[in-house]
Amino acid sequence: MVLPRAIRAAMRLNPFYPVNYLAALADALVHQDRRSEALDVLGTIVKRNPNYLSAHLHLAGTPRACRRLGEGKGCRSGGIEDQPGLSFNRRPAVLPVL
Repeated sequence: MVLPRAIRAAMRLNPFYPVNYLAALADALVHQDRRSEALDVLGTIVKRNPNYLSAHLHLAGTPRACRRLGEGKGCRSGGIEDQPGLSFNRRPAVLPVL
């Protein structure tokens, strides 16, 4: 609970915060099993920066996350396919799956 609150405080102090603040917030929420909030943050990341790889990897972990964001099967398309050498089958097991 403390980490998301601290990240949100940093975001309030800097209205032009970088997208990696959102990524840290999404990671903290996922690890606290607050997946619904994490999906909202991940959706915001993708809207702000469609090429942010970490957000796409989190979203690709489950079709339910894609459906919740209204992207359906197209969730895996876009910025992620443009990354050379990246395969969903080789995604590191370290990333938490929503």
